[in-house]
Amino acid sequence: MSLDPYAPPKDDASPTRDPARAADGSVRRVSEAEAAAIARRLKQLNGRSIALIGPGLILQIIGGLVSDDALGPLVRVLGVVLMTIGLTFYARVRGRSPWFGLLGILSCVGAAVVSRLPKNCVHCRANVGASPECVACGAPVLG
Repeated sequence: MSLDPYAPPKDDASPTRDPARAADGSVRRVSEAEAAAIARRLKQLNGRSIALIGPGLILQIIGGLVSDDALGPLVRVLGVVLMTIGLTFYARVRGRSPWFGLLGILSCVGAAVVSRLPKNCVHCRANVGASPECVACGAPVLG
């Protein structure tokens, strides 16, 4: 083991950290139990995203219609926060980083951008396109 902080990392010295990858670097197929757990998790995340994005959008609209000087901006900010949190869940459903949820600050435009991102497998991070399951590992993908 080298103590040089500028030395490149060695693949053979470090253990495999990604549970979807085998020791030889190939993608491991998921079992039926893992596929069921992944499907449950995706449905749970999708439910949370819908439960937050919808009310967030409605609060932004109501905040724009309220003529009160103090209440209107407060309601709009609450709507933006809910939409941002909901988009973090939705980005995770699509196999993307939760940081994409910050596009919720852009309201409908941010939601459109996140919905147009290509889907990745949440298990092995492979690009899945429109397939109902990952071609590489067989994990379910929420459409």
